[in-house]
Amino acid sequence: MSTQRSYALSELVEHTGFDRRTIVYYIQSGLLPKVGRRGPHTRYPDECLSRLLFIKGVRELQAGGQLLTATLAEIRRALSALDTQGIRDILDRGLPSAEIERLFAVPTAPDPAPAEPSGNAHTGPAPTGPSPLRTEAPASRSEPASPSSGGDKRSYGLADASIRQRFAAERPSAASAEPVHEDTHPRLPVLQPGSAGMPASAGSTPDPGNMPGGTESPDASGDEHTDLGHLLRQLELRPTLNPRRSPPGAPEQWTEIPITSRVWLSVRGLPEEDAGLAEALARLLKRALRSRPSTT
Repeated sequence: MSTQRSYALSELVEHTGFDRRTIVYYIQSGLLPKVGRRGPHTRYPDECLSRLLFIKGVRELQAGGQLLTATLAEIRRALSALDTQGIRDILDRGLPSAEIERLFAVPTAPDPAPAEPSGNAHTGPAPTGPSPLRTEAPASRSEPASPSSGGDKRSYGLADASIRQRFAAERPSAASAEPVHEDTHPRLPVLQPGSAGMPASAGSTPDPGNMPGGTESPDASGDEHTDLGHLLRQLELRPTLNPRRSPPGAPEQWTEIPITSRVWLSVRGLPEEDAGLAEALARLLKRALRSRPSTT
């Protein structure tokens, strides 16, 4: 007979401080093990509590300035590198920030290239885990507007989720069409001649997350700027989320990825298949913040 302890959802809320919706979101995002069909009598294994305490500790280190803000994908990667006992050990040692940074930097397979838009359904292999950029709307109840939002009606769904959805106040206009994408598009950075231009193909996304963080060549800064412009253009030129999937009159959906506690990458109508492209751009921006400018 197994003696492993299990917990009700209310007990996880009490022990960790996360609300129910956040815990469910973390299960859907692959940060916590799945427990089958959820119900009022569902019991969650001790691994769920350990992982939630790890995530809570990471958030506290970020709030204290000891860690840069991490995406859900980075936290999931760190958790996948540890077994249950390893998570308990690192919790017992007070979550050393240097060790957690190394876990975030564990190399993984490159993100799949964004699929080409077509009329046929995607028939490729299913992903190994749910994407952290979920395009679901929040539950029927929306969060109150922030006092600093300037009157915008925003619903972040789960404020504690690292990647969140924002919904604009105004309804999308039926007359508004996709903007013409040119080199001088106002939403794109102005690139100097000789820098990265239009991408050769939508599938040729560079993966800056696989580059070593502390061993940069003298030309790394220029290469990062080139890759940054390249990724921004690809992200801008990708098709937006199909508006026909949303109910009539639904507000626009924005996906926001934290770069630091104050800086976020915000993308309108991001489809789930382009999650890897947005995450690659976020990783490159975070690398640029981690690198120190050279003194001359």
